[in-house]
Amino acid sequence: PTNPAPVFILGPGDELVINVWRHVELNRNVPIDPAGKIHMPLAGDIQAAGLTLAELREALTTSLSKYFVDPQVDINVASVKSQKIHVLGEVKTPGTYTLDGPLSALEAVAKAGGFTLDANPEAVLLIQKSNDVLRASALSLDLRGTLEKSIEIRALRNGDILYAAPSRIANVERFMVRLNSIINPIVNVERGIVLAPAVIDALQ
Repeated sequence: PTNPAPVFILGPGDELVINVWRHVELNRNVPIDPAGKIHMPLAGDIQAAGLTLAELREALTTSLSKYFVDPQVDINVASVKSQKIHVLGEVKTPGTYTLDGPLSALEAVAKAGGFTLDANPEAVLLIQKSNDVLRASALSLDLRGTLEKSIEIRALRNGDILYAAPSRIANVERFMVRLNSIINPIVNVERGIVLAPAVIDALQ
């Protein structure tokens, strides 16, 4: 089954192209400022971060309808700078990467220079935050195996962390403690990572 594409949520740094039909003087490219707002003539400051394009279009239309009858607003994204993923562990260039379009786990590892010789491609942890809980699942990105293992194709979401585990882990508990200490500064949650049952098997 294919997973639905993640809904795009706007954030600071994203640049938008805004066109208002029949009001050329309002058409412009606007960046979302660090406070998460855009500034438009007549409409003033409008909260954009955290909204979808449709929600922002509705907010802007509502603001402009004080001045025009039934304004037709069109908003497109010119550039994305707010969406990020983290690729860590046994990859050649670990770090934070901009998510400027659909990206699978395999493509993200390629962005980070591919695996090091110490990596275990069958134990790549996908760590996602949902409802203030970090959940880890194990992906197999071993190209020698089958690629149809249902999960590699799924697009990563903003804030996802991929961690390429080493091929030799003497003690899984100690490894998880270390992993928590690496990930805590990136994603602040009270509790540790909740593991899917298959993760321990993959790491061992």
